[in-house]
Amino acid sequence: TLFPSILSKRAIEEYRIDLGKEIIYADKGRARLEAVTSSPRAWEGGRPTAVNLGETHHWLESNQGHEMAAVIER
Repeated sequence: TLFPSILSKRAIEEYRIDLGKEIIYADKGRARLEAVTSSPRAWEGGRPTAVNLGETHHWLESNQGHEMAAVIER
């Protein structure tokens, strides 16, 4: 996934991040990183603390990119 390429070795060690899983736990399970679907209809539940928006120049109305941005900004 995306996470190994954006996390430094220091961050992985300091926060005890367990890479290589669908949901990545850190800090002995007290924190988690999760890659989510690109479908805006699948974003339900609690709001995330932070969102990494990748390649937003590809988020077009024709591929539901505008709808995805609106869901994230709620």
